[in-house]
Amino acid sequence: VAVEDNVSRSFNPADQFRDTATSLGAGLGYSQNVGEHLRYVLSGYLTLRRQDEFRGLNHIAAALGTEITWQPNSGLEHPWYVSTVDLTHLNYSGSRAREGTLLNAAVSVNRRFGMRTTARLGYRYLDLLFLGKSAIEKQEDAAFDVARHELFVSADYQLAEHIHLVGGY
Repeated sequence: VAVEDNVSRSFNPADQFRDTATSLGAGLGYSQNVGEHLRYVLSGYLTLRRQDEFRGLNHIAAALGTEITWQPNSGLEHPWYVSTVDLTHLNYSGSRAREGTLLNAAVSVNRRFGMRTTARLGYRYLDLLFLGKSAIEKQEDAAFDVARHELFVSADYQLAEHIHLVGGY
């Protein structure tokens, strides 16, 4: 349960609203090694989100994803490559314009530097696919289209067994 407001998005106090959101989620995953250098992961996730005031934001999201990891050489400091594709179908109870299938696809090269530091460099493509909508609906719903290309770099450092510092751009 979270309390949300739009204080950061509104200047006039009369335009500021508060709401309480409740989320419930469950997921499953399956991981399988193929030989010594390849692993794939299949996953599924279902979430339900309910807003007390902004009921147009109530939604159910169902996600399916796959990840393939390839490490051509064994060893702690040898690089490995990851490819992911996730599809999340969004079904809003009161906002058809937001409905669609979110595509998130990424590739990255990853490397450990010693026992505590891992670095990643990659490319990600995100897009809200308007499957099953007419051309007019797609045009009207374009404000919610998040199509973008991203380059990313990130690193994490393990301070203690269960404590990590994570940074990225």
